[in-house]
Amino acid sequence: MENVKYAILGCGVIGLLGIFLPMVSMGGQSISLWDVKAFDAGQVYLVLAGFLLPAIMGGMALKGGLLRWQAGVAIAGFGLCVIKLRPWGEVFGGAIGAKLMILGAFIGFAASIAAVAKPAK
Repeated sequence: MENVKYAILGCGVIGLLGIFLPMVSMGGQSISLWDVKAFDAGQVYLVLAGFLLPAIMGGMALKGGLLRWQAGVAIAGFGLCVIKLRPWGEVFGGAIGAKLMILGAFIGFAASIAAVAKPAK
């Protein structure tokens, strides 16, 4: 379980990247989650914080190993993203941004749970 910190960091960064990439594409138009900020900024910032927290925890773990409390914070961040992106996860539709956010949230959530179950020595 030494390398789970890389999975948490990577999933957080992938989710952050997905926020700025096209989430929905129709015809020649596309819209990212960041573009939705004009209509519902609170939800966008919640997802942003949900991916930023695990990315920070993964970055902190690079120096000294992933601690149980850091994995717990990562669970909370990824869990928030899983809840917010649940309608997208059910259909796994959308453009590349939606897919990256969904994969980052679900894989990061599972990796964080594994890190809490068996933390680094």
